[in-house]
Amino acid sequence: MPATAITLQETNVSVATQTEHKWLNNKYPGYTLKSKAMVTDSGKYLDRFSILTKDGQQQNIYFDITQCYACSVSHLKDMFNKQQESDKTSQAE
Repeated sequence: MPATAITLQETNVSVATQTEHKWLNNKYPGYTLKSKAMVTDSGKYLDRFSILTKDGQQQNIYFDITQCYACSVSHLKDMFNKQQESDKTSQAE
């Protein structure tokens, strides 16, 4: 993981996204977003923002979104398991 990754504790994807953009706006007002990608590094999930600062410098900013991603995956697994249980109950009837 890049040493400069900003760790987010949010477990909600929408809140995490808002937090990333607020941080970027505060740190680099007037920046231009060139690209955004989700990458993995040593078991961590990161959002990588490639930006162009107001004074023309290219920057890669990393946000550690592992906590948010883990909660999202856990939620999806729970939904899947509940659906499977429901399907089994329906088939047994």
